[in-house]
Amino acid sequence: MQGRTDCLKKLSFPTRVVRHIKSRKMYYVWAAIVASFATIVVYFRLPFIVFPVLLFVAFLASGGKDFPRVFFRTILRDIKGFSRFANLLITTRLHVKNKHTISDIFQETVSKHPQKAAIVFEKRTWTFKEVDEYSNRIANFFKSQGYQKGDVVALYLENCPEFICIWLGLSKLGVVTALINTNLRSDSLFHCISVASVRAVIFGTDLSGPMKEIRTKIPEVVELYSLGVKSTFMASVVHLNQKIEASSPVMSAVNHPKCFADVLLYIYTSGTTGLPKAAVVTTARYFRNAFGVICALKVRNDDVVYCPMPLYHSAAGIVGVGMCFIAGCTLSLRRKFSASNFWDDCVETKATVIQYIGELCRYLLSQPHRPSENKHSVRLAIGNGLRPQIWKEFQERFSIKEIGEFYGSTEGTASVINIDSTPGACGFMSEILPSVYPVVIFKVDPDTGELVRGPDGLAVRTKPGEVGQIVGKSLRGDPSLRFDGYLNSLETKKKIAHDVFRKGDAAFLSGDLVFRDEFGYIYFHDRTGDTFRWRGENVSTAEVESVMSKVLGLRDVVVYGVLVPGTEGRAGMAAIVDPEYKVDLAELAASLKKLLPSYACPMFLRIVHSVDLTGTFKLQKSKLRNEGFDIGVIEDQLFYYDSKEKTYLALDEVKYEQIIRGEIRIAETMDHMHRAAQQIVKQVVDNIGRIKPHLDVKEVISMGSFAEGTKICSPNEFDFMACFDFLSRNENVRIEGTEGCQPGYMVAFLNSGFDKAMANITRLLYKDICCIHHEGLRAEFVETLKEVVKAMLMKKVVTPHGIMVIKGSDYLALKLEWHKFKENYEGPEIYNGLCDRDLILATSYSLDIGVDIMPAVSVEDLTPLSDIHGFPSHVFGMTGNVKFHLVCKVSGQSPHAPYLHISHATTEVFLVRHLHPIHKKCYRVLKYLLTHNTYFNRPIKDISLSSYVFKTAVLFHEYEKLCSGTPDIVTCCIEIIRYVRVKLREGVFPPFLMRTTNVWGQCYKIPVSDAWRPSGLDREICSFDWCFVLWFQLWRQFLGKALTIFQKIKLKLQTEEPETSDSSTLLNDASLTSLNSMSQTRDLVEYVPNRYDSFLAEFEVLREDAFVITTKYSKDAKDTQTFSFISRCPSEKVWELVLPKFPEYLSRIESVCSREMSIPKEEFEEVVEVG
Repeated sequence: MQGRTDCLKKLSFPTRVVRHIKSRKMYYVWAAIVASFATIVVYFRLPFIVFPVLLFVAFLASGGKDFPRVFFRTILRDIKGFSRFANLLITTRLHVKNKHTISDIFQETVSKHPQKAAIVFEKRTWTFKEVDEYSNRIANFFKSQGYQKGDVVALYLENCPEFICIWLGLSKLGVVTALINTNLRSDSLFHCISVASVRAVIFGTDLSGPMKEIRTKIPEVVELYSLGVKSTFMASVVHLNQKIEASSPVMSAVNHPKCFADVLLYIYTSGTTGLPKAAVVTTARYFRNAFGVICALKVRNDDVVYCPMPLYHSAAGIVGVGMCFIAGCTLSLRRKFSASNFWDDCVETKATVIQYIGELCRYLLSQPHRPSENKHSVRLAIGNGLRPQIWKEFQERFSIKEIGEFYGSTEGTASVINIDSTPGACGFMSEILPSVYPVVIFKVDPDTGELVRGPDGLAVRTKPGEVGQIVGKSLRGDPSLRFDGYLNSLETKKKIAHDVFRKGDAAFLSGDLVFRDEFGYIYFHDRTGDTFRWRGENVSTAEVESVMSKVLGLRDVVVYGVLVPGTEGRAGMAAIVDPEYKVDLAELAASLKKLLPSYACPMFLRIVHSVDLTGTFKLQKSKLRNEGFDIGVIEDQLFYYDSKEKTYLALDEVKYEQIIRGEIRIAETMDHMHRAAQQIVKQVVDNIGRIKPHLDVKEVISMGSFAEGTKICSPNEFDFMACFDFLSRNENVRIEGTEGCQPGYMVAFLNSGFDKAMANITRLLYKDICCIHHEGLRAEFVETLKEVVKAMLMKKVVTPHGIMVIKGSDYLALKLEWHKFKENYEGPEIYNGLCDRDLILATSYSLDIGVDIMPAVSVEDLTPLSDIHGFPSHVFGMTGNVKFHLVCKVSGQSPHAPYLHISHATTEVFLVRHLHPIHKKCYRVLKYLLTHNTYFNRPIKDISLSSYVFKTAVLFHEYEKLCSGTPDIVTCCIEIIRYVRVKLREGVFPPFLMRTTNVWGQCYKIPVSDAWRPSGLDREICSFDWCFVLWFQLWRQFLGKALTIFQKIKLKLQTEEPETSDSSTLLNDASLTSLNSMSQTRDLVEYVPNRYDSFLAEFEVLREDAFVITTKYSKDAKDTQTFSFISRCPSEKVWELVLPKFPEYLSRIESVCSREMSIPKEEFEEVVEVG
């Protein structure tokens, strides 16, 4: 410590002056303004009235352009609030000075109204004098038993006047009363008694059962007293009724020191997140909370307050009883809340003020209409927890003029109150003089929940509309604004933050998230522990609960976040009370979509018979949250939201496993991107059809990895197939194979009945009047696409997560741009066609999206296709109604021949989607390693290794029964990699469907350009040859590294070789059982070298040496050299000269990529899910 102080230097005088001025900058600025205005008034001899006018104008100008409007809108409210707050402060200071206690304040009320009704309970009226006398009897008895200041007595009693009198009488001795929740049992009950170190427990005879359960746990030194007419049948229990009757009603003298900061009560938290905590309530806190409500809402001594709330809670025990003790009101008390008798009681007792809390208002609204609900005299409702969604309905239906919604906690110093019945608000902060009230809303980190700090180390205040934590000052010198915390000092420390308002201060952290509007009105958002993040957004459980409850007819709803493997944050889950299973899930899903942002809609539903409530009508969440959506633990009915069906579907074991393995994706932004792109494509092709009817598209089909469910990153492209209507009709077009045609190609002929009037229209489309030509079809589609997109530029599709904007076209592709919203949008434009107007919305990022559109002819009749050499007849019957299509693709045999290529894209999508979950995961993992920026691969724009290789290998692995046993990720990945290595050495790798072609030819992509020629390489080496050698070496290196890492993981896990299992275990869909017979088909087409395989012809020499085959690079490729003649050179020379240059080649790729080329081993193990 000495070393640290030695290095500190004393600040120079100028530095101290500068820091002093900076810390009081605002004061000096206003001092200068006042001096300037005074000088102007004196110098120009202006009337004195001008001086305050100038100051007022300067004040209005200091807050910005909107400040004058805010000022005049809120000035009367603020004046009213400040005057009432000043009354609270002055009265509190007087009591502090005079060292009053609650019993002293109550004594003043008794002296004013001794015979006035203090408490009305079950047809009996207790006057203030009777309450005082009963409390005196309590004090005298316990004084005779040796109780003195500092002792603690637990009170475990139902609502009754005796409850109030007991703690009031004990307070006259300085004894602290711990108010125990009557709903507690067993361990929770014992915890509350033991944590307070009580000397005695007073309990009602109707609660003797729970006391018996824990009697053996309670130390013998703790005295037990019962109150009531029933017998307890418990030994060593003193019956208190007789003792009270025998005690004097006149208070005997006490000589203990009294102070306004004395501890009065222990009130326990509701325990929604764990065991209840005992909050320390001093006389000062009790008075401030009660008198603050009285002042703010102008409660009168002639008011009758109806209180059905439990007295062990601060709402009734402090605010309700406080209005009686301090303001002299009559308290109409009920033993337990009854929604059906609520308004009848109000009419009978002539209540003018009612108290509510939690879900009570919703329960009242759910009751059938009755005459008494509008015959009452209630003018004011006081409480907290009235949800904004039902505020107006509650106020209008029950004809209540004022609602005094407040925010506060038993132990906290942060409290606000709504004094003008603004709907939804729980209080306000002055925007004119925000520093007057000791409560501020500070920003919090959405991930950690910690306060956000500025450069000066202090907490950063929120702006209007921003969600933050409400924080109150903790002032040591003011007992009413000092945070006294809990009996547990560790829990107290968690609620205190330092250096919040200023350096060295202490502040109370409420743990509640709120926000304020531009006028300073404060609205409750959620508890920090209840709020969860989903898809990068904060979800308020309170808001979702309120909306769902209203949609469901005011049913009980509990919302919480649950973890879903493979996703960030927590998905929303709602427990709905529906014992009769009447909820319409489809209607619920549709309603939530309209009322909530997509990220806030629950992904899971749980239908329950009831939910646990606290005594203050708060919903218990901890148990529900811990159980999540685990179908093995939960016996209730579970549902999950299906983003395709747009409704909730039953969650069974199969669906649960698919969600756990990531096969069923919980709705994401990607879905909105895809849907927006699909809507744009549909609009584009519709416009093409309007311009040229023969190009009318009847169906747009999603293709590629998104449709397969194997997309592993945020997409930058989507693939769609546009199927023509006119050309897909059997009466217009017939499909035939042609002798000598390259495998996989067909000819489409126009039928003889073709309308001659279409001849002129289709001259470009067809080579002649009888045969469709791929070149003409493609050219006309591209030309029309360009024309249509040009007219649609900058139009957009609006989604809840962002907008997709049309930016242009490029050949058969659309250029789109995705803009992600920072906050979800709920406007009418969502998925409502193309939007023209600008949306001024904040976006978090933008992304260029490419959308490939493949024009195609769908084939209804497969008979002509089945006769073609190489057609995959072996998949008939296993793919259901999946169609084949003919697409515009140049034939390698004769580029100008009128051939259309057979596409198996829809079949591949079907097969991949129905892979075994483990095999599908294997494909995703291998694809991740191959296409992402890892040390396995060196990705660059013009050089890549295609993941189609692994798609083919995985299809063979499952459907040809190459899996050695029960699938697991590591073992199957090893087997798949080995299979690909064999095919690489052989140079022949037929696709799973079209067995007469070669995968390697489709997956060869490397630029034929000297830009990548290794330095010092002999110029006579053919570019095709050395590029091929490098491509081959890249594949060999990747497969070797991948195999090594999987073998290391397998060794680490000490995985034993799986036993051979029945092939039926590889199938996860009953509809695919026909696959079992596939391998037994005798007419499977196998690959044989043929004249159409250009790879053999071009690289025969290299094939002999490298055992591999590849293809000539496309002449249409950009930035490449075109070779009319491929020189032949000795293969030995190629390998001899190129391979030593391979490290240099990799180094150059890395320098161009300029990216990190490694992936942590831990991350990889997480990818393959072997932990």
